[in-house]
Amino acid sequence: MVDTFALAEFVSQFRCAGFIADASRETGIPLDDYRSLIETFTNETETYGPLLDRRILPGMRVLEVGSGLGFLSLWLARQQVDITPLEPGAGAFDSFETLSRAIAGKAGGEPTERLRIGAAVRTAHAIVLIALLQRLSPGALTPMIAVLRKPEGTL
Repeated sequence: MVDTFALAEFVSQFRCAGFIADASRETGIPLDDYRSLIETFTNETETYGPLLDRRILPGMRVLEVGSGLGFLSLWLARQQVDITPLEPGAGAFDSFETLSRAIAGKAGGEPTERLRIGAAVRTAHAIVLIALLQRLSPGALTPMIAVLRKPEGTL
């Protein structure tokens, strides 16, 4: 069960001015840009995380497509979910990778290795697409659906 208070508390640590200023300085990303990204992705996590209640359970293997800065992946990992984040925008100059490492460090852990499009993906019980489905081409869904080989899998 998703504890919405605990989820809100978890993401709030990343909204504090001190963390944003320190992370902006450490990553070289302009303060206003960093603050905007933090707000966008923490809001998505707080909004959509509770929708996973009773759908994503401890021990499940989950592929999160469009993991962004990794807030939801970090939260699910703390809930004992075997999470694999995939960021379609990842690449050689991926600022999200730099930011997600700073965020994971603040959360007291290491970020889960993020996959890139085209990477081999093992089967999963569920695929989570938070605010990404409308931006994907129809052909991009076919390989994602292929990872749901278990009867209990959900998209």
